Amino acid sequence: MIIAEKKAIPIERELSKYCIDIPSLGISFQSDGNTNLLRSMMMSRHSGIAIGCRGGGCGICRIRVLKGEFASQPMSRQRISLHEEAAGVVLACRITPLSAMVVEPMPLDPAKPSPYHKAIG
Repeated sequence: MIIAEKKAIPIERELSKYCIDIPSLGISFQSDGNTNLLRSMMMSRHSGIAIGCRGGGCGICRIRVLKGEFASQPMSRQRISLHEEAAGVVLACRITPLSAMVVEPMPLDPAKPSPYHKAIG
């Protein structure tokens, strides 16, 4: 198990507000440098990114970052491979914006089923 240390956040980051855009859905919301992207979306009462466990285990909140910078916490390799992460695919619950961002929701990979979704068939 990897345990990440929580580091002090510079005050200028704490006070920053970043615009997060999801152009395919026509959604924009604000996020600070202290709150993960998924929680920021929920606090703004938007629903463009699917919500699951909120801890990085289910993979439901997969997004592709098209533009912007972020800090990242460890993600389950069962949900996000190193190749996907290198291509900008991350879990919204595990990243904190460090700038304005443009993101797109990504569907779950059917080969990596989530415990939060039942098979339909």
